[in-house]
This record gives sequence, structure tokens and C-alpha cells, in this order.
Amino acid sequence: NDWKADVLKHKGYYYTVGGSTFYSGTQWVFGMTMEKLDSLGNSIKYKEINDTSFAINPNGSNSLLISPTGSIYKVGYGYNFKNNKKIFSAYLYKTNTNLDSIFFKTYPPDTGKVRAFENAIYYDHHIYAVGTDSIYGKSYQMMLMKLDTLGNIVWEKKYISPGTGMVGTCYGYEISKTADNGFVLFGQHNKNIIINGPNDLRVLKLDSNGT
Repeated sequence: NDWKADVLKHKGYYYTVGGSTFYSGTQWVFGMTMEKLDSLGNSIKYKEINDTSFAINPNGSNSLLISPTGSIYKVGYGYNFKNNKKIFSAYLYKTNTNLDSIFFKTYPPDTGKVRAFENAIYYDHHIYAVGTDSIYGKSYQMMLMKLDTLGNIVWEKKYISPGTGMVGTCYGYEISKTADNGFVLFGQHNKNIIINGPNDLRVLKLDSNGT
């Protein structure tokens, strides 16, 4: 199974990211593919990123970024198993414009079983990634994380669903920069913990510190 998830254009080249399943010799695992194409769509370099201990989900619109210096970043999430439980962790993958790997870092949840990146922007030498974090496995909250170019966490902010306290679901999906150097986050809010319950659009306007 192969599919494309996102594409980025930079200086006449296209960079695509997708997903695939790989056979490790003992099991099938989910992984990620990346490809560099010329302006006519001809392949220049193709690579596969997979790890038998961490299943990578490559999906996410605007999850592929490039810095002014030519570093490419991919945000997303994947999972592994801990004590026979599936634990979802966010990740940041960095390459150069030739798709040579620089690092792959994961960010497990502090509590609960889910921390996921969905979308990100590159601004002022930092990556701002929006996503979702779980609260002791009972509910979910929108999350914004600021990372430096080495993948270190500068700060992380979490936004609990309004009026719900520790109960409810709130997912973060998109981020945009504003003219005053702040951010707008877009997500989904459900005041119940029932996944199939009624959902509302949630929009947050934040300052440059995520407040």
C-alpha cells in the first residue's frame, strides 16, 4: 500500500511525502516515503523511513516545511506499544534538500496515550506545531509546541475545551501566522468524551508566546 500525503515546492523542485507498508522480515510496519522531483515530475531521489519499533503516520496537510536555509521538516505522529498499550507520539523529521536525514525525534505524551502533530509553520528560526495531547487518557486538548531547529522543545501550550474542565475533546488541526506575530489555531471541539458526539469548530487567537 502506497499513498501520497503532502507536497512542497521549492526553487523549481517538488518534495513529496507519503506512506507505505514495509515488511521487516517478521512483520508489516507502517512507514513514510519521501521523494524529490524535478519541475517535470521526474524522480531525483526516493527514500523510505521506517522503524519496526515505531509505526509512522505520514498524513497531514501543510505538515511539510522548508526553512530559508534549505532544511526540510516533516511533522506528524506515529505509535508504538508500551505495556501492551498503543501509545501515540508526535514526531519531527529533518532532512536537507537532498533528503539526507539529519534527525528523527519523537515526543511521547506526558500523560495518557496520545500526543500528535497535525500541522506546522516555520517562522523566525522555529517550528510551531499544532496538534492534540491527551489528559490521562480521559479527554483531549488542543496543543501548540514551539521547537528550535534541533528539535528541542522551547515551550508547549495546551488548551482545554472551554467549560469542560478535565472532560471533553478538543483537537488541533491547523495553524496560521497573524500580522501581529501571533497565531490562529483551528480545531474541533466536543464537550463530551463521546467521539461520535456533536462537534463544533474551535478557533483560538494567540499572541507570539501562545497565550
